[in-house]
Amino acid sequence: MAKKSPKNGKPISSIITRIEFSDRHFRKAQFPTDMFYVKLANRILPLMTRALDGFPGKTQKLTRTVTLNIVSYLEDLVSQAGIWQAFVAICRKRYGKAIPFYDYCPEEENDIFEFPTPQGISFILWYSLNTTHPGAFINPLNAAIESLAMSLMPVLCEAYEEAPDTPGRPKLRPEAECGIPLFYQVRNLCAWVVDKCYLTNLPAPAYTNTEFVDFMQALVDKATGNSDMIDFGINSIVPFNTLAGPVGAYPQEWVAEMVACSCEPGEEAYLPILNDIKSLPYAFYGYREVGETGAVILDCDGEPMNLSSATMNGEVMPDNVKDGMSAFMSLVYFDNAWVLNGLGMPGLPPEVFADARTQRQEELKKQHDNYGQNLRNLSGSPIGVCRNLDEYLSRFPELKDKMLEDADSSMIEKLRDTDNLLYFLNSDGNVSLLPGYATCIDLPGNPYYDPENRDGISLILNHRISTPEMRRYIIDNNLIPDAGLTSAVSAEEGIRLFHDNIRFLNDYAGRDRVVFLTDK
Repeated sequence: MAKKSPKNGKPISSIITRIEFSDRHFRKAQFPTDMFYVKLANRILPLMTRALDGFPGKTQKLTRTVTLNIVSYLEDLVSQAGIWQAFVAICRKRYGKAIPFYDYCPEEENDIFEFPTPQGISFILWYSLNTTHPGAFINPLNAAIESLAMSLMPVLCEAYEEAPDTPGRPKLRPEAECGIPLFYQVRNLCAWVVDKCYLTNLPAPAYTNTEFVDFMQALVDKATGNSDMIDFGINSIVPFNTLAGPVGAYPQEWVAEMVACSCEPGEEAYLPILNDIKSLPYAFYGYREVGETGAVILDCDGEPMNLSSATMNGEVMPDNVKDGMSAFMSLVYFDNAWVLNGLGMPGLPPEVFADARTQRQEELKKQHDNYGQNLRNLSGSPIGVCRNLDEYLSRFPELKDKMLEDADSSMIEKLRDTDNLLYFLNSDGNVSLLPGYATCIDLPGNPYYDPENRDGISLILNHRISTPEMRRYIIDNNLIPDAGLTSAVSAEEGIRLFHDNIRFLNDYAGRDRVVFLTDK
């Protein structure tokens, strides 16, 4: 029997199917072991349906997604694919603990890495459920989540013991053995990380971002004139340039950790290459020396880079590329050289790079001058508070003309009407002005600070209102000590939970976006 979705009238199966489960595998591969996990998923689905009854935003799709995430977590542990282990390894490196939020004894740390645990199940549940309302944030220690995790624990432990030997991720192999160059094997794994992997896939593909799609459409039109190439362009840059998963790490970082944690025989030779992968979004370059199989190029800061032709047509440099010419490319550092990733315009006239480099130097000088001047205007401190815009401009009159020239009238009025104002000087010389947030910042002599105000959490979780530098400064200097998550236990517990995990929460809030233009 199938129910109809109230949204589009299409039937929704009352059971989870093999196709639904295997869709999460690399290239949707189906394995003989799939039915074991499908049966487990359908055993868990009624429990999940009852547990989420009354949950805001609950839908059949959400219930199935959470169920599949839990079962995929188990399959990952059994197969030793390394996805969960990569998450734990990244958390250890970044935050000094195996998993955010949840307490564990030292002797439990290896269990979290290898076996189903209440902490791991709780995190998967929290991560899966917390995406349902973009404006809301569920406390990870929500009693319902912890209760559901404990209910699932014996089921998953039993299944772990009974599970058949399960295939893991595809092994990286020599090109002579599989016919696919290592670069493309890695990029294919990175694409799976972004698109299908249970812990790292984007809730909605990052390339639905209008700005990104418009940029790629313009690039395709200029580079090839063939609009059919836009999918190729997008599918090339997304795998190396998306901040994916709960820690907002690039896919190549996930892949490197997966291989390190679940290394198959022969793969250890690739670890130095994987750990050194870097990606540069689109930027302008100039050719200094061009050969048949590579070139020395300059970036807009004048730094030389070795470019390999390994990913170009015929693995040779284009005939129309000569010394002194320009290029607009997205590059990946792979196996000791930079390579073109996806679409590019490799044969532009010399003046294109010359103009881009001149503009870059002018921008750097302007940023340096603005930062120095504004730091002096702001009395040597990059952060401070005022009552409103008029007080801000009266204290720093040198900023007045530029401020009134750059800001729109509605923002000016909002800044004037506020009863408190927070400002922060960024290294590019620009000042961030946030109305109403002076009450959240514990600065010496701040007359507006209110310890009862918990809105400082927004400075970390809402990346639209704060810059990366501002967040780092706030975290490093503990400027929002009274900000906290909502907690049913106590306000103090919510504050503790927030600050114990503030660096993870900052990374978490910046996930699921494509970085497609370099700042150089």
